[in-house]
Amino acid sequence: MIRGGGMISRWQDWAPIPIRLILGLGLVYHGYPKLFSAQGRASFLGIVEEMGLPEPRLSVFLIGVLEFGGGLLLIGGAFTTIVAAAIVIEIVINLCVAAVRGGFPQPLPGQQTLPGIETSLVYSAGLMALVLAGPGAWSIDRSGATRRRAADVARALE
Repeated sequence: MIRGGGMISRWQDWAPIPIRLILGLGLVYHGYPKLFSAQGRASFLGIVEEMGLPEPRLSVFLIGVLEFGGGLLLIGGAFTTIVAAAIVIEIVINLCVAAVRGGFPQPLPGQQTLPGIETSLVYSAGLMALVLAGPGAWSIDRSGATRRRAADVARALE
């Protein structure tokens, strides 16, 4: 085990990548039908109405954008901490509403079910890891930060 900038810190920088990819793909998968499928949108609209969320049509659209767009941003590592925190908030609201009403509503036949509590907690744990650790290597966030640091160093050397 090498410490102080050695092998461990290099591997830790790569650890968020599989988390970003798996969670991002999962979110894209769940967000896609809310935005691009009439049946998926109708099914989720029924769920949102049954849960009693305000402005159901707007809620469906915003949740779809957050999941689909947020998933794409996570895959690329862009705005990672903001996106991850926003999706954790969505999950917490979903869990609280389900707890108050006694469970998750059922979708229309043949449509995706809402994730259960275990899936929601796994997503939340992974997203919180990204909030705390950042996007890691090979991310848009990191490349922007690197460029800013390089520009700061160049200005300091002038």
